[in-house]
Amino acid sequence: TQANLVAVLSARNTLDPNIKKTGLRQQHDLVLFISDQAHYSYVSAANVLGLGVQNIIRVKSDELGRMDTEALEFAIQTAIKENKTPLFIGATAGTTVLGAFDSIEEIANIASKYNLWLHIDGAFGGSALLSNSYNSLLAGSELADSFSWDAHKMMGVPVPCSVILTRNSGVLFDTCTTTDDKET
Repeated sequence: TQANLVAVLSARNTLDPNIKKTGLRQQHDLVLFISDQAHYSYVSAANVLGLGVQNIIRVKSDELGRMDTEALEFAIQTAIKENKTPLFIGATAGTTVLGAFDSIEEIANIASKYNLWLHIDGAFGGSALLSNSYNSLLAGSELADSFSWDAHKMMGVPVPCSVILTRNSGVLFDTCTTTDDKET
């Protein structure tokens, strides 16, 4: 939950670095795209960050529980036509109920096409990266802007242990440091 929150926060602050100082303004109608199988933590993130839970667009999944990429692109185009600002795609690597892995490479192409932040919620399935047999499930994950991983889920770590990785250095520092820019 915390790592997904930081990913959405990073996406928001990267889109408009002034939001950190000035807050959200009316000109922003930011929307998030997640599958109908995505973790509930995105609802918490939209609430905490002031984006509004109604600005989460749940994209249908296929019969295996993977995000339908055609439906994703249609949802993005619809949001643009409605004068909303697409911000973030949350792909899932190991859904909670079905253990489904979204098609990361296809989603990454769509994210790139529309200049959206791509986050992979690998809380459950991120450990597949360490497997010679299953790492192909995460093909294209290097294209994501951020990746969350919970080592306590599949690695036997006895206490909650979450990690968030970002493609670009400095993002987490810029997002998570607190300063009011006063001269001292």
